[in-house]
Amino acid sequence: MASLRLMANNANRADTAASITHLAGLLRHAKELPSEVRVLDLCTGTGCIPLLFHHELSSASSKVDLRLLGVDISDKALDLARYNLQKLRKTRQLQDTGKLDFIQADVLINPFDDQTEGVLSLTAALNWAGQPSFWDILISNPPYISPAAFWHTTTRSVRGFEPKLALVPPRRIKQTDKEQGDRFYPRLLQIARDVEAKVVLFEVADMEQALRVAQRARKLDIFDGVEIWREQPDATGDNATEDGFEVVGQGNARSVLCWRGRGTSWLGKAAPPSSPRHDADRLFRSAHTKTKDAEEKVVEVTEKQRLEPQFDLSFFTDTKYTEIPLRRQPNCRMPNDDELRREASERTASSIKRALSGLAKDKDR
Repeated sequence: MASLRLMANNANRADTAASITHLAGLLRHAKELPSEVRVLDLCTGTGCIPLLFHHELSSASSKVDLRLLGVDISDKALDLARYNLQKLRKTRQLQDTGKLDFIQADVLINPFDDQTEGVLSLTAALNWAGQPSFWDILISNPPYISPAAFWHTTTRSVRGFEPKLALVPPRRIKQTDKEQGDRFYPRLLQIARDVEAKVVLFEVADMEQALRVAQRARKLDIFDGVEIWREQPDATGDNATEDGFEVVGQGNARSVLCWRGRGTSWLGKAAPPSSPRHDADRLFRSAHTKTKDAEEKVVEVTEKQRLEPQFDLSFFTDTKYTEIPLRRQPNCRMPNDDELRREASERTASSIKRALSGLAKDKDR
């Protein structure tokens, strides 16, 4: 990618390089960046995105201290990512500044689920590795190809060379083809909220998927703006609007960009950023408002079915008991709070009286 020579897979296309380079270019001119800019790349693969981002931003400015972290579930991909990092530093293609590391985690795992084995959730992995909980920029080029598109739109060379894990999201029960292709984005948006990212960039397959992701990001109600980038986001003269979202650049839709808070000024957006208090309130409300997507509804239905009685209820329909509702006996009544307190007080008084009586007898003896 760009001038860097990396061991990479074909999923890291020129489109990815164009988006990352354009984002780094926007941030390069930002006047209010923090002293340490934290960049989290999820589903990093062979590490091309954090390596390119580091190269583009650190070579242009020495005032910013970068901390970049690539996360992936695949051991093999992470081995290649670390190899790329060592090679670029050894050949001095990458400045040995800032912090750049890679860790293993499964971003689809809910951090609140019980986990006794397997790859750690992102939250657990960050804690284990001593990494920060909050990040300024979140980037992801996740698996986003649906099973049908995998067989009908990807080339034979891609299907034969790329691991399917890097292209097609894992399937959940009763998911449609489209829902499986979009599976990573709801979780990625939740992570963006939880790490309080100010700028979020997701790669997508096409305009239809870009609009679905953009609409979901808007419904999350934490961002000040959402827009769609084409293959060449730095190209001018072809901006348009799709379903209320600005579409930037030329070519096919390839990325969705979201920003909030200070990220608004970092990107040079004209809209004023929200106040810190309003921003914190939005994050809190979003984190505590349950919005169920199709996948969660399927799980909910499945759990409900699992809790239903697993025997034939018709066996009981002919008995006389089904026709007579349960009734309390007239003399069976639960005591109220006052009665319970009175009874407890009487028992306490009786106990004290017995104790005093026993002391008096001992004294007489």
